[in-house]
Amino acid sequence: MSDNTSINDLLRHEDEAPAPARPSGAAELVKTVGYAAALAALAELALRVTGLAAPYLLAFTAALALLVLRRMLRPLAPPPPARRALARRASDRGDESTYVWGAMDGLRSAVSRWESRLEWAQDRDRFARSARPRLAELVDERLRQRHGINRAADPDAARAALGEPLWAFLHGPAGRPPTPRELAALVTRMEEL
Repeated sequence: MSDNTSINDLLRHEDEAPAPARPSGAAELVKTVGYAAALAALAELALRVTGLAAPYLLAFTAALALLVLRRMLRPLAPPPPARRALARRASDRGDESTYVWGAMDGLRSAVSRWESRLEWAQDRDRFARSARPRLAELVDERLRQRHGINRAADPDAARAALGEPLWAFLHGPAGRPPTPRELAALVTRMEEL
C-alpha cells in the first residue's frame, strides 16, 4: 500500500463499478462555447427572418451567459417528483376535502419536521436550541411582511405588535418549555400577526 492511497480506495468494495469519468473542464468549456455559438446563429437567423437585426456578438454573449447560468444552477434544482405520487386516478382520491399525503410530498415532509420540532418541547435544551429559533424566524418574517417591522431594529414597535406573552417567549430566558396549551396560544398569536 502506497502513502497516497485515499480512504475511498481503501473502503471500496471490489464489486463496485468505478465512477464514470467526467469530461475535463476545458472540454466542457469548448462544448459550452460551441452551443452558445450555435444558439447565437439560430437567434441571428430568426431575427433576420423577422426583419430585425442584432449584433452577433450580443447574441453570442447572451447565449453564453444563459448556458453558464444554467450550468451553475443545475445542482440547485430540486429532485424530480416521484411518478407514483403524481399519477393518481380520480377513483383513488376518495374524499376531496381531505389532503392525500404522497410518499414524496413536500408538504408532508415540512409538516413532519415541524411536528418533530414541536415534540421536542418536552426537552428544554433541545427545544431552546432548535424549535425556538425557528419560531423566532417565522415571527420575524411575519412582522417584516405584514407590519414592516424589524424586531432587532425597532424592538418597541415589535413588542407592541407581538403582545407580551409572545415577546416574553421569544426574549425571555430559556426556562421550562411551554406546555401544549401555551404553545398553541403562542402559535395562534403568530398566525394573527
